[in-house]
Amino acid sequence: MSHSSINAGRLLAHIDELGAIGRDDQGRLTRLAASDTEKQGRDRLVAWLEAAGLDVVIDRIGNIFGLWQSEENAGQPALMLGSHIDTVINAGIYDGCYGVLAGLEVIETLREQGFAPARPIAVAAFTNEEGVRYAPDMLGSLVHVGGIATEAALATIGTDGTTLGSELARIGYAAAVEPGALKPHAYVELHIEQGPVLEREATPIGAVENLQGISWQRITIDGVANHAGTTPMVMRCDAGLAAARVGLFLRDHIARSNAPSVATVGTMRFEPDAINVIPCARSSPSTCATRTRSACRRWKIRLRRNCAGSLRRKA
Repeated sequence: MSHSSINAGRLLAHIDELGAIGRDDQGRLTRLAASDTEKQGRDRLVAWLEAAGLDVVIDRIGNIFGLWQSEENAGQPALMLGSHIDTVINAGIYDGCYGVLAGLEVIETLREQGFAPARPIAVAAFTNEEGVRYAPDMLGSLVHVGGIATEAALATIGTDGTTLGSELARIGYAAAVEPGALKPHAYVELHIEQGPVLEREATPIGAVENLQGISWQRITIDGVANHAGTTPMVMRCDAGLAAARVGLFLRDHIARSNAPSVATVGTMRFEPDAINVIPCARSSPSTCATRTRSACRRWKIRLRRNCAGSLRRKA
């Protein structure tokens, strides 16, 4: 088989159709893991897999696989293609979904052209890759490779107080197959770039050289609530000010680093969250992405030291 082209129209139609699932009244796309809208997306994907003649396999963590195998190659490790279909809040239509649906399109094209693969080919959609509702991210694939026990992952508590296992059961995607039962011979993931580099350099495609190691930290800063209009600046213990200093520290620390690392304070929550009250507490998850474990450890140590210093310094 020297050359073959996919059905681009069919692939784009699948992407658009899946991208329409999970829209709110303002047109924003949100399909969080194991939610009602993600169930709708899962149902649509499974229907496409079955229509393509694939064997659908769902494991205990809710990972979905569409398997193309024959009597001749059954039981061999498969070439696995895929990604995920859960999204962040107000998402685009390509992140994750492109890799899953492109994998499906490859299989459909090969089947239509009468190709007989030497080994099985599988398309995968892993559970909770974004990590918005349940932490950590990339949870389904982590369980698949044995990086975390299935029971521990199913017991993960979400931002809304639910557990992943109960929600998978509620939407009908809690199966009996043990994660990792489908072992890949190789894994290929087509993914839209999650940054601006390729576009800036006018390069249509690139190969991933390595992955960032991610550390998520939830920081709680305790201050003293007081009247914002009458408390002198020198007498304040302002958790909001300390929070701002921590954010600036992260930016400055990364700017001084020689490593290609990034850091983000993604959310902040103040108490009592009133416009005329000095905050007494602030909680915020922060993220650091580095390429080495040693760099990640150094970042966490310096972050803790900075938090302590920010609390000691008065306004």
